[in-house]
Amino acid sequence: APWALGLPEAEEAPGEWAVFGRRMHLLAQGIAERQGEAIPDFLASEDEHITVLIQHAIHIDDVNCKQDGVWLVEQGVAWRPGFPDDDAKLVQREPGERLRGWFSGTVDLAYVRADGVLVVVDWKFGPREHINGEPAQDSCQGFFLALALCTALEIRGSAAGVIVARFERRMVREDGIEVDGHDITQGELDAWAKTLAGLARRIDSAEGASPKLSAACGKCKAKQGCPAWDALEAAIFG
Repeated sequence: APWALGLPEAEEAPGEWAVFGRRMHLLAQGIAERQGEAIPDFLASEDEHITVLIQHAIHIDDVNCKQDGVWLVEQGVAWRPGFPDDDAKLVQREPGERLRGWFSGTVDLAYVRADGVLVVVDWKFGPREHINGEPAQDSCQGFFLALALCTALEIRGSAAGVIVARFERRMVREDGIEVDGHDITQGELDAWAKTLAGLARRIDSAEGASPKLSAACGKCKAKQGCPAWDALEAAIFG
């Protein structure tokens, strides 16, 4: 509804854990960009325990990465349905930035394993991510990034049951990293592409775009101008 109706969006001030998470993402980015090399003191001093954990995890990634393979850190990617083939590209993208006419996102870390499978890593630093976070097997973010990157890098399985990507939610705490991973098949990516293509048609046509109050409202930035919330207010006053 926000995209189909062109509703204005309001930027909310980040909370304490959002600020901490952004700092930790910068730390993980700095470590990944150096791939095992020494990192500057100003990065290492952020949190010694977390630094060691991330360094160890990225070292394993580096070992598993295909020789001379793709290694992407904080990389923007855009995807859109098309005929006869869908289109995708690597882009420069600010956090939260939308690219008109494209579905877009930014991957924390991605690389191609020695067996040709794309690994997509999403660092999580919230204290309750392991409880409240969306499981990897249900992650819209994970499936989108896998689809977009596989399309851009021309990674495709020979059959629907072939595993082409793995999405990992890595929940980092001082006592360790809990990994929630899901292997994604070509069939699952094809199904997700059809879902997004249907969503794109709904956004373009704006047919049936009248919004309804739901759990999604909590993360929506367009509440201020949303007709569903206006209707609720009118009903309450009535």
